[in-house]
Amino acid sequence: VSDLTHRCQMNIWSLWLLIAFLLGDVSAQKSLAPGNLRASFVTRNAVSLVWSPESTAEYYTVLVKQPGNASTFQSYGPNAKFAFPQADIGGLTLGSTYTFRILGANSRTTDFTNFSQISAAPTEPPLPPIRLTVISFTATNVSITWDIPASSPPATAYKVLIRQCHINRGEDLCNPFADYTDSNNATVEFTSKYAMLSGLRADYHYDVEVASRNLNYQGYLSISDPLRVTPADTLWASASALVVLGVETTRIYLSWQPAEGAAYYLVQYRQTSVGEGLWLRA
Repeated sequence: VSDLTHRCQMNIWSLWLLIAFLLGDVSAQKSLAPGNLRASFVTRNAVSLVWSPESTAEYYTVLVKQPGNASTFQSYGPNAKFAFPQADIGGLTLGSTYTFRILGANSRTTDFTNFSQISAAPTEPPLPPIRLTVISFTATNVSITWDIPASSPPATAYKVLIRQCHINRGEDLCNPFADYTDSNNATVEFTSKYAMLSGLRADYHYDVEVASRNLNYQGYLSISDPLRVTPADTLWASASALVVLGVETTRIYLSWQPAEGAAYYLVQYRQTSVGEGLWLRA
């Protein structure tokens, strides 16, 4: 009986060892790839990477593919181990695009099959936006566009700074500049070179500036010169004192008295040599 009991105990122990081995093997095969890999910021010669940790990974390694290299990844460091989900990769070339892979590892294995991958490039901040222009307005809204210089590094986002002004006894009184915000008082970021500013008042003037940024760590460093905008009701008024200043073979030069409150003018013409034709826009 004692011998049979001993055999049963040994079999149970062996079974537990087998189960533990199988569970360990399954754990070793589980993907260690981190998630949500992204470049949090860049400088002129470095990229800072962050990611979401994987629960079974004990550390991470970073592989880097150089610009122009079709397939070869090299370990950063070399063989540097990152215990936390963040890595600053330095010694890079300004304006060159690198590809990064993050591998998870623990005491059993390094997971080379599953990984997270992104591309990023060190860059300078963009230059200040230029050519701010009002393209339309109402009594409460103003729409503006802008550009960035051709020599500027690319911009990925913009924000508008705005201040309210009014004229009192000939003096221009203005509030400080502040970020243009939404209904939740959160700064609005624009990804295109266009913004519609709402919630304005027709009895005030506004100065607006546009700031640009990219992933460079300095953020919204570049700010445009200010543009004065004035919301107003739509105006259709006839200009007065229209006169012909001169003519050429195919051109006529006109002049007129400005209409108060007009931002621009529409010129129409029609041909009368063969009867009265349709009015066309110049």
